[in-house]
Amino acid sequence: MSATMTLSSRILPDGTSVPGTTSGVFQLTDGAPQTLTAPRTIHGTTSGYRFDFWIADFDVFPVQETGGSPAPQQTITITTPAGQAFAATAWYRPDEPGPPGVLAWAFSVNQDTTLPASPFGSVAPASAHKDANTASSSQPVIITAARLITGAGRFSSWLQLSGDGTVDGATLTVPAGGSSVAVAFYSIPVPDPCQAIRDQLDYLHPADFHTPTEYDHATAYFQRQLKECEQKYGELP
Repeated sequence: MSATMTLSSRILPDGTSVPGTTSGVFQLTDGAPQTLTAPRTIHGTTSGYRFDFWIADFDVFPVQETGGSPAPQQTITITTPAGQAFAATAWYRPDEPGPPGVLAWAFSVNQDTTLPASPFGSVAPASAHKDANTASSSQPVIITAARLITGAGRFSSWLQLSGDGTVDGATLTVPAGGSSVAVAFYSIPVPDPCQAIRDQLDYLHPADFHTPTEYDHATAYFQRQLKECEQKYGELP
């Protein structure tokens, strides 16, 4: 079975298609290199759109630079995963100045979409926290990303799309009066590290055990193992 790639250009945060772009589903040769290109800017009827990052084969590719400036063509090369269906999405925003303060979204790499959950694990000072996606910056603000979002996995990285904040691991710091538009990425490893345990549960059958009690014990054991694995990788809280 060959790999299937769904290619599109979409707008943060709601995922609508970028006007004037096309999307499609492509059959690719397993293991072959695949080069993808998206323009840094797309002209629109009003402000136009500015490229922010690629999501391709469950990985994040931020803006590529040439000579210290964003390249006019944002080009990446991936190796086609054997027999898998995957998304390759160029994500954009309207080419407008960001709002004052902090605007941030949680983003699932596996689902290739923003999440309704807040990316803010903590905001200091707490009075700067306005809602699930915004914080003020009338004074210095330190935002620590939520460690885990159920179903989307564990926090992996911040990507500041614009502004004068600084990123250090799980923290995003914005100076007084500053601004930052950012994305906190969450992911579950691919392939799923818990799949082998699910397979063990599927293979269990009462006929393979001397007594129903032995079967129940084995089932309970692998169910515990699966829960621990899913919690470890952020599939469960």
